[in-house]
Amino acid sequence: MTEKKRIGVVLFPDFNMQDIVGPYEMFGRTVEFAICTVSETTRCLKTSAGLSVSADFSFDECPRLDVLFVPGGKGAAGAINAGFKAFIQKQSRHAKFVAAVSLGALLLASSGVLKGYKVTTATDALPLLRDMDLLAVEDPMAIDGSRITGGEKISGADLSLVLMTLMEMEERISVDNYRKRLVERAGW
Repeated sequence: MTEKKRIGVVLFPDFNMQDIVGPYEMFGRTVEFAICTVSETTRCLKTSAGLSVSADFSFDECPRLDVLFVPGGKGAAGAINAGFKAFIQKQSRHAKFVAAVSLGALLLASSGVLKGYKVTTATDALPLLRDMDLLAVEDPMAIDGSRITGGEKISGADLSLVLMTLMEMEERISVDNYRKRLVERAGW
């Protein structure tokens, strides 16, 4: 039996709960994936809806991830610190895919792991990405190599389905061709 692909969902105070429920539903229903949550500590933190959640792993304890997934939420900008940046940089070096929903892209961008990639986020935050000299596009989703970012109309479930498909098909079709087909089918 092949080893499961490990999906790590990064948590921070005031993240959007809906952005992690979708990935858990998608990845948790398959035998090929092991999904976990990770944060600076394993202490409880509150979602933007007020639900208390604790991470499976702290940044220091987190195993090597195949996919690094960052949800959106109003707490994204406030979560940016040296520990977050170091963790994201470390995991991004060997992760097959690095993905973010909406404002989660700010955490990735602040960590420097989106340099040279086409990215998107919530429309109001696009100028912040451009201020970081990133190629920020006003698209629902940006798929550029190993980096996948979704705007405000893309849910965690949407991004998860794209990730699952890309991982399954990465040897059969190129990411650029897949992106073109996805955009054509979805009518974006």
